[in-house]
Amino acid sequence: MLARALPIARLVVAAGHEAIVVLPPWDSPQDSGATLTIDGVPVYHTPVPFRLPLLANPALAVLLSWRVARLQPDVVYAFKPKAFSAVVLLGALAARHLGLYRGRVVLDTDDWEGEGGWATREAGRFGWLGRLAIAVTERWCLRLADEVTVASRELTRRVASVRGRAGAYVPLAVAELPPDVPAESVARTRRELGIGAEPVVLAYTRFAEFEPRRLAEVFAAVAERIPTARFLVVGAGLDGEERDFAREAEAVGVASRVVAAGFAEREAIPRYLAAADVAVHLFDDTLMNRTKGQAKLIELLAAGVPVVVDGVGQAVEYVRSGETGVVVPAGDVLAMADAVCRLLGDVVSRSRIAARAREDVRRRWRWDCWSGAILTALGLERQRG
Repeated sequence: MLARALPIARLVVAAGHEAIVVLPPWDSPQDSGATLTIDGVPVYHTPVPFRLPLLANPALAVLLSWRVARLQPDVVYAFKPKAFSAVVLLGALAARHLGLYRGRVVLDTDDWEGEGGWATREAGRFGWLGRLAIAVTERWCLRLADEVTVASRELTRRVASVRGRAGAYVPLAVAELPPDVPAESVARTRRELGIGAEPVVLAYTRFAEFEPRRLAEVFAAVAERIPTARFLVVGAGLDGEERDFAREAEAVGVASRVVAAGFAEREAIPRYLAAADVAVHLFDDTLMNRTKGQAKLIELLAAGVPVVVDGVGQAVEYVRSGETGVVVPAGDVLAMADAVCRLLGDVVSRSRIAARAREDVRRRWRWDCWSGAILTALGLERQRG
């Protein structure tokens, strides 16, 4: 959540308003009960009153709502229409109905959570009753919020079908372009990975958006034409899908060419991205993928990695095919492999695409570019001075 909430909060502060982020400490349990200031924004982590999830989750929901109620903000801005955020949003609406709160209630969503979205993707985790609860809660939040901000064009349409009007389009962005990684750092990273001067194809992924076999097939098709190619996989699956991929890579005969870096710490990611010559970004054509914000794709573009991407959802917003990357038909293994091989064989095209991608991100996909839409959705004005 912080990846979206914190930069938006920074924009609110930059516009002359106060903002505080309140969240449960699941990602940083050591900060339980603490308020940290990150980039000028106070971030309050609620304490964990119980260690057992059965007791901790309801207690945390109460603590989050209580903390927000004590703040009495002019705007409650809830990120995601499910779980703790939904409790806070619906609680604020109930308090306003009872005359206990007078502010604005705004919702942000960067995924479709209900049927066809993440609830379907994680069906085994929730069961049918859990999926129903997620779908119903999502629709309640979307209908009842004063305004909804959305991270993709497809979400604007989905929200319109629920609310009767589209949500405010606020796509995922970056704060600034990352600095170039020094050549000696790139060379050292390649050595650490056991890669020399061979061409490197990167997959930076959580394996949530596609079947692992398709990635293995893309790699195999590239290796057939460019036998020296190496394949760097950065990231791990939500449910161990990286192990499924390893088996598929073995089955198609490319396992010896694959370097699996696994989950990478945030500070190491720029070096891994810079070590690649080309990246592939796979998205099956599903409702979940059509609606999601595609954070890793914008990260690749900002880093100047030439990307070949399935033409699904937000990808066609972020990538101008032939200019800032290459868009191929969703699910077409041979088309993706062909595009990768063409880029690997043309260093001039790679350099041109990388430079144009970074410039496009600088002009269109920085958070500053969307401050007006965010302030309007929140009902705020930019303060003078």
